[in-house]
Amino acid sequence: MNIKNKPGLVGKRKPGIKTESQDNYNTNGPNNSPLTATLQYAEFGWPVFPCHHTVQGKCSCDNTECKNPGKHPRTKNGFKAATTDPEQIKKWWKQWPNANAAVRT
Repeated sequence: MNIKNKPGLVGKRKPGIKTESQDNYNTNGPNNSPLTATLQYAEFGWPVFPCHHTVQGKCSCDNTECKNPGKHPRTKNGFKAATTDPEQIKKWWKQWPNANAAVRT
């Protein structure tokens, strides 16, 4: 499905760049991993950053008093570290493969 025809999806293509994932945007299937999804967001021009995830309802930050389980940044600069650089994104998800993806708004 073409991204511009996907209901509710407001992303735009980067000017002059056409990618396979944008033409065949699909959230199902074997390639739907957190890293794959995050790289797709970056291809749309959306700056992303990794957040903690939850394990049995507890945040991966190991703070038993965590007020935002799975919803706060893993990077020391928080949302300011957001990027569309695929190499940086791959490094983050290699370090934290279960990270939740966040999009800077």
